[in-house]
Amino acid sequence: MKIFSVNVENGKLTEIYSEHQNSWVEWFTDLKILKNGRGMIIRSNKSGYAHLYFYGMDGNLKKRITQGKWEVKRIDFVDEKNGTIYFEGWQKESTENHLFKVNFDGSVLIRLTEKAGTHSCNVSPNGKYFLDRFSNINTPPRLLLCDSEGKTLRMLGGSKSDILEKYDLPKVELFRFTTSDGWRLPVKWFLPTNFDK
Repeated sequence: MKIFSVNVENGKLTEIYSEHQNSWVEWFTDLKILKNGRGMIIRSNKSGYAHLYFYGMDGNLKKRITQGKWEVKRIDFVDEKNGTIYFEGWQKESTENHLFKVNFDGSVLIRLTEKAGTHSCNVSPNGKYFLDRFSNINTPPRLLLCDSEGKTLRMLGGSKSDILEKYDLPKVELFRFTTSDGWRLPVKWFLPTNFDK
């Protein structure tokens, strides 16, 4: 996979980034070109895990922003004024999705969504607020308005109905099962209401 810059006056192509993997290279769905030629933010899984990289427009790596045995799923917002990136991903549990923010230099990595489960977020154009569509195995989807530090300001809506309280629903649990080759496989099961052990 290659990225080029193009001179609009003469059509000259200049290669600024190239990535090769023996197995598969994902298309760069998260490529953010910064203003004033400062560089670009790329999400790549070339390390085996999808992470964020800060490259100059000359193709040289300025900073590996995130790293480790966890994944960045998507970039939500790049705050160029404050040098901050808001992104979704997981750190401890691959079955979850959270909103994080981190500085361009990789410092001050903060998880903004706290509750275990799936958080699908939209960050406002100024980065001051975000909408959080949250759910987990025991919580029906709900929509929250939060500030840039993750504090919930208001619940905008929820899908939980009083009708559900009339039913004796089975208990749902999520846990890990270690396979013979050492892989911790996520498992979800539904237990009968009269299940004791």
